[in-house]
Amino acid sequence: MIRSISHSECQTLLTCQAQHDFRYGNVLAGSSLKPKDTPVLLREGRAWGRAVAAFHAGEDAELALSAAIGEDVEQQRENGFYDADAHLETANKLDAMLAQYTAESDRLPIDRLEHELLVPVPSRSGKGDSNRYRLQVFFDGVHVDAGGRTWLVEFKLRKKLSPYAMIANSRQIRYYAWAYQHEAGQPVAGVIVDERLNAVPKPARVLKNGQPSHAKDQMTTSELYAAACREANVELNEETLATLSARDWQKRTSPPIFLSQEEIAEAGRELVSLGEQVRDADAGRYPVRNVKPQTCGGCSFKEICANPHETDLVDALFERNPAKRDRKDIPA
Repeated sequence: MIRSISHSECQTLLTCQAQHDFRYGNVLAGSSLKPKDTPVLLREGRAWGRAVAAFHAGEDAELALSAAIGEDVEQQRENGFYDADAHLETANKLDAMLAQYTAESDRLPIDRLEHELLVPVPSRSGKGDSNRYRLQVFFDGVHVDAGGRTWLVEFKLRKKLSPYAMIANSRQIRYYAWAYQHEAGQPVAGVIVDERLNAVPKPARVLKNGQPSHAKDQMTTSELYAAACREANVELNEETLATLSARDWQKRTSPPIFLSQEEIAEAGRELVSLGEQVRDADAGRYPVRNVKPQTCGGCSFKEICANPHETDLVDALFERNPAKRDRKDIPA
C-alpha cells in the first residue's frame, strides 16, 4: 500500500511522538484523530493563500477569498462549530487585508495555482525510488522569470513576519524544490516566499485627553498617524512617524532564495531518513509524551493527551479515522 508523508507530518513526528500518534497513528486513542473545529489561523491561512495566488495569477482575488471562506463555513456547520459573529469578523478582516495587499504589492506572475504533488521518495539504496513512500507537497504557484528560471512560490499568513534567515534555512522549501524537480524533470532555481502580517491597520491610538498617541508600537500606519495629528492640530513625532513608516505589513523574500543542486539533492537524502522515522512510528511503538512541555500550549490534543481513553470527550472534539498507514486514500 502507498504511504504518503508530508512535511507537516515529519515536523510533528520530530516535535512530539504523542501528537504524531494522535494525528496519524492509533496507539494512544485507538484511532487517528482529526479536530472537528479547524484552528482559526489555519482557516485564515488557507483562504489567504488561495486569494493572493489568484491575485498574482490575474484572477478574481475577492471571489477566491469568498469561496475559500464559504468552504470553511460549510465545514464548521457540518461539525456544529459555526459562529456567525466569528465568521463575519474573519471575512471583514481578510477583505481589508486583501485590499491593502493588492494596492501595495507588485504582481508576481504565477501559473497552475495550488499545486499538489505526490512524489516517490528515494529508496534507501539511493539507486531508485521507494515503492511505498510518497512525499505529498502543496504549494501555491510557479513563477518563471525573464531569464527562464523556475521559482516555486509560497504565500503565508503570519502572526509575525519571519526573518529572512529563518525562511532561507527552512527544510520545507528544499523538500518542495526536490519534489517539483523530480516530478517536472527541470531544475528549480529556488523559492519565493511572500508573507503577510495577519492584522489590519488600526486607526491611530487616541489618549484619554483626546490627543493622538505618539507610541511607536501602535498597529497603525504612518498615514493614519499623520492624519490624526493634523486633525488634532498636534505636531507629529518624527521618530514615531519613521517607525510606523518602516513597519512591514507584507514582505517578499528579497533576494529570492536560491537553492543549489547539491542542496536539493541533500533534501532527497534527508527524505530517506524521514521515511525511516515514519516507518518506525507506523510499526506501533509506544509514543513518548511531553518531551518538550513548551510545545504543548498550541497542541490540538492537549485536552485529551493525559487520558485519551475518555471516549466521550475525544468523540466530542475529534473525528476518528484509521491510522494513516491503513488508509485506502493516498492523501493525508
